[in-house]
Amino acid sequence: MAYLSIAEYDRFAFLKGISENGMTNWEGDEITMIGIGRGLRKSGMTGSVYETYKKSIAGSNEFRLLNIQKGYDMQ
Repeated sequence: MAYLSIAEYDRFAFLKGISENGMTNWEGDEITMIGIGRGLRKSGMTGSVYETYKKSIAGSNEFRLLNIQKGYDMQ
């Protein structure tokens, strides 16, 4: 399982955690992006911290940004 901390986002560690669990093409999967958004909400992230994580994970990909936000808003 890949974990995030509000203290510091380490993209390399995050990606390593995901790949160790056999996930491939996770960045193109709608359900995964929604799940990431839900997890960010559940962790209590808000405001600029949340936006930083969202953009770090999604990059500039509109599909990813929208689905992370969709998951975040579900809670």
